[in-house]
Amino acid sequence: MIDLSTGTSANVAEAVARLADDRAEIIKTLMDGRDPGPLTAVEPTTGDPHQGGRSVLFLRFSEYAEPLVYKPRPLTSATFYARLVGWFNERLPQLELATAPALPKSDYGWAKFVRSAPCRTAEEAERFYYRQGALLALLHATNGTDMHADNLIARGDQPILVDTETLLHPALYHPTLLAADPALVALGQSVHQTILLPTLLHSAHGTSDISGLGGHGDSMTQNRPVLDGVLLEPADHLPELLHGFGDAYGAISRHADSFIELLEGSSDTTFRVVVRPTRTYAELLKATSYETLASTPTFEGSHRLLEHEYLDLRNRDIPIFFGRPGSRSLWTSRGVRVDDVLDVSGLDSARTKVRNMNESERRRQEWIIDAAFATATGPITHQSGSSINTPGPHAPLDPQWAIDQALNIAHQLDELAYRDHDRVNWLSLEPLEDDYWCLLPAGGGLAHGYTGVALFLAQLGAVTGRAEFLERAAETIAPLPKLLNAIADLPEHLASIGGGFAGMGGIVYALTRLSTLLTSPELAAHASAASELTSTDDNDDGWRCGAATQEDWLDRLTTTSILADLSLCHGEFGILDALEILARRQQRAADVLQQRAAALPQALKLGARLVGTPGAVATPGLLHGLAGTGYGMLRVGFPARVPSVLAMELAAHDDPCAASSE
Repeated sequence: MIDLSTGTSANVAEAVARLADDRAEIIKTLMDGRDPGPLTAVEPTTGDPHQGGRSVLFLRFSEYAEPLVYKPRPLTSATFYARLVGWFNERLPQLELATAPALPKSDYGWAKFVRSAPCRTAEEAERFYYRQGALLALLHATNGTDMHADNLIARGDQPILVDTETLLHPALYHPTLLAADPALVALGQSVHQTILLPTLLHSAHGTSDISGLGGHGDSMTQNRPVLDGVLLEPADHLPELLHGFGDAYGAISRHADSFIELLEGSSDTTFRVVVRPTRTYAELLKATSYETLASTPTFEGSHRLLEHEYLDLRNRDIPIFFGRPGSRSLWTSRGVRVDDVLDVSGLDSARTKVRNMNESERRRQEWIIDAAFATATGPITHQSGSSINTPGPHAPLDPQWAIDQALNIAHQLDELAYRDHDRVNWLSLEPLEDDYWCLLPAGGGLAHGYTGVALFLAQLGAVTGRAEFLERAAETIAPLPKLLNAIADLPEHLASIGGGFAGMGGIVYALTRLSTLLTSPELAAHASAASELTSTDDNDDGWRCGAATQEDWLDRLTTTSILADLSLCHGEFGILDALEILARRQQRAADVLQQRAAALPQALKLGARLVGTPGAVATPGLLHGLAGTGYGMLRVGFPARVPSVLAMELAAHDDPCAASSE
């Protein structure tokens, strides 16, 4: 007797009827020709309900060990994905990437159940992550997204996708306070968009990694490989993943015409378009209130889909939309066509991406991979953690060496920058409420955003006399006035920014300094206007400590090595900045400053890191990133010309090395 006690009766009845029609083809295609015997049960899964309560079902048989998977949506994407994998396997014989067998029908389909299995050897684990890297390149090139933990199964040395509905996904650009941000656009077109890389979800219930690569990390995890009973950590296999990514990326780049021809053969394929995260819809269903949808547009044109979202939600369904590769239209859960809702079709977007795949772009994607792994390292400690032994004595620091290092850092910032017309910005690793690192476009703050980068570039231009750095600083800071005007009209945004160094206080300070360095009355006026937005309760005291504490601190610094992290926040340049302030009135501090500054060249040769991020991932910002280290270089080389940014000084002081003892 068939158990039909669970799942909506209409969904189950439809699946059973379709099974009767397709049984012979299912046996031939998915069951190796073996008759599975009578149907014994139809079981629901954790899949979301769409299109009138339809959801994925498991069908069980008396003579077949594994269930048959029924998907009540078009499954033509599985055929397209199999062609993609075949293309890769031909060009990378060592890859041998596997797929989940499927049987697409008109507007539904059947799939073979894929059960997870452990790796038998360490070599199998390495092959798994090599293949996962290649899979990442495949998904990136085809604009694949939504590849979260539930959509990937680790079966020995094979990462197997069990949901390929979101390949050739159109790029959906979210409205912002400003015009299009090139860094935001780049992030939306990057490997990060696949959701295969570590993707942290922060909520009131804690922080979890929802990605296909990271996943749940508990006993229910099926997307991560297991070896000798131990769940493997993806970060331990980053080299293998990057190897696979590089090989597959190179294959696409070398054979771009062939790959694009393969993409263009997908015209008969139906894909799912993710307009909003499923969790957003699920929360609205729990709250039984849907009005917030109208106030949270997800991309230009999304307002045209609102009535269809409301209709699905009222019927207790998770809204769903479909697209076709070459079309700018979308289809609703009821088959209603909404014309020209997309700016660019998924096929056109992928075609452009593949044409632009080269070595420079590959390095950018590898940076994003490294940065995504850095976000999964856990809470921030604000400690350098290690030091570098630099036996002395050392010759006094050569100011020209400091300039050369600052110029090298400016060059790195230029390579990391994203530009579009007159706008420039960076992708940044920033601390999220001091708990976790977050990968996002740099904001307007001094501590972590593009304002700190502009301040470094302007100071470099002032010290070297090179106008190009002043021009780059002006280009970098250009969006800030418009952002401040928008914030002034939105008090809720102002409250979230806060005051102090990391908030509006830091922005006012930076604008004031930049107005002097760039000789810009306009920036001075914006600084004055921004100061009116700053809370009068802000306390921006610089570095302070009592006399006894100072002596103890100087004693330790005299005998301890240079920190391996040179960053301005909790690295060596934070120490040197405080020493310079103290050295203005104490000769011993000046001596310690000179001693530690002189050891910097050797520390760099021995591997000191320019940034204070996990894995030393190069981030642009001031406190943890390249801009702060570059600024620190200028400060130790030219203390009489470069004021302390940590103490928010507006003018430099006399050379501390000339200070008299007190």
